[in-house]
Amino acid sequence: MRTENVELKNRICREASMGEIREAIIEDASSIAEISRSSLGYQCDSSLVARRLREMDSDKQKVYVAVENNVVIGFVHVELYQLLYQNDLANVLGLAVRKDMQKKGYGKKLMHYVECWAEKMNCDAVRLNSGIQRKEAHDFYKALGFENTKAQKRFVKHIQR
Repeated sequence: MRTENVELKNRICREASMGEIREAIIEDASSIAEISRSSLGYQCDSSLVARRLREMDSDKQKVYVAVENNVVIGFVHVELYQLLYQNDLANVLGLAVRKDMQKKGYGKKLMHYVECWAEKMNCDAVRLNSGIQRKEAHDFYKALGFENTKAQKRFVKHIQR
């Protein structure tokens, strides 16, 4: 990596860890749930988010939030993605910013934070999936240097309980 690229990356990692981005706490659950509903369209309950935050294995997963004026306005959820046949990756499980706060740099800052975390975890890359209908998200990821590496279908079979 060229020296100026290393210096830029180090600066971004330092900046990402200051001020507006922090690790999520249980009290952020209702804000994360609301952002998941309004920005992603998921039916999401704050008690489920709180339980997930409490039970999370912080050695392998993190949730970071973007905060403005003490209000959570965005979040990213990342996990260590380990496969038998490939070096470790950081897998973004969710990224969302409140609709009224989009296009202000918060998503970019959250993703830079993910990259810094991935580096600390010795990951070779950051990966994510994005629904085919989320064209603006695709443009956002491309602008951050992500490449679409494959098309696939997702199959789900619900478990009867």
